[in-house]
Amino acid sequence: MIKIDISKAKEFISELEYDQVYSEAEKAFKMVVNKSGMGSDWLGWRRILDHPNDAELDRIEQHAKKIREDADIFIVCGIGGSYTGAKAIIDSLHPIFKYSGPEILYTGHHMGGRYLEQLLEYLAEPKENGE
Repeated sequence: MIKIDISKAKEFISELEYDQVYSEAEKAFKMVVNKSGMGSDWLGWRRILDHPNDAELDRIEQHAKKIREDADIFIVCGIGGSYTGAKAIIDSLHPIFKYSGPEILYTGHHMGGRYLEQLLEYLAEPKENGE
């Protein structure tokens, strides 16, 4: 379980406001867990928390290892949640400093011609391992 110290934040809101917001957050959490809220059909990813598939997790881990070993650049292409969700997970799971692995680029969130031209030019430049 994640625990957050909000004691300093409580100085800026009343106890009533805190209780109301906490109650709303608790209801929202329960709707996600119970898959009872709007958009609940998009919560299939949560099943891995309750019923992890070790074989699938191992397969993903092996694939990730191969990407880290073989790739200089990893491109995440998406818009909206496909972009921001992937970025949030990647940012939260790898260290900020002393990160080893391919450079991660995010594309798709803006598809202007100049952007794509610069992306292709960048990808064509020689990288660390000379490829």
